[in-house]
Amino acid sequence: MRYLILVLSALLMCVTNEGYTQNKNKKETTKLTRAQKKAEKERLLKGAVMECINKDSLILVVTSINPLGGTSMRSTEGYTIRLVNNKVTCKLPYHGRTNTPMFGAQDVSLRATDQQVSQLQKEYSKDDECTYYLFYFMNESTNERCECIFQIYNNAVSNIKISPSGRDAVGFKGELKVEY
Repeated sequence: MRYLILVLSALLMCVTNEGYTQNKNKKETTKLTRAQKKAEKERLLKGAVMECINKDSLILVVTSINPLGGTSMRSTEGYTIRLVNNKVTCKLPYHGRTNTPMFGAQDVSLRATDQQVSQLQKEYSKDDECTYYLFYFMNESTNERCECIFQIYNNAVSNIKISPSGRDAVGFKGELKVEY
């Protein structure tokens, strides 16, 4: 009788240990699959970003506004700036200091409607893994020349800096709108 109990106990331990080992291996396989899925998603996103850059079809959705020397503010309005076929379209708020007088209820926003840009420069930085754009456009609300710099990373995160003449620069953080 003791011999039978001993044999059954040993058998039970072997079966339980085998089941535990299989579950442990299964969990490790799942983790690898998640890592592979994440890597695949990053690869697809990078490909979609590069496709937008190669087509010169950029739509940047602003998520925060960063005035020079001021406090960063979240953007809840859904502001965008578009650069499609060397034409810029935007209506962005301006928060900052002006060096020239503004009279009455003058609109100080940064605005352009399907406007041809000048001196467009584009460069990819392998070190930063991002693409830089530099161009100029005329602000339609104040009739001033603005310098605009985009910095678009491979993960679709973007930094935008607009420097109107006669006013402080204002920065925006956002994301490149991509479909993949």
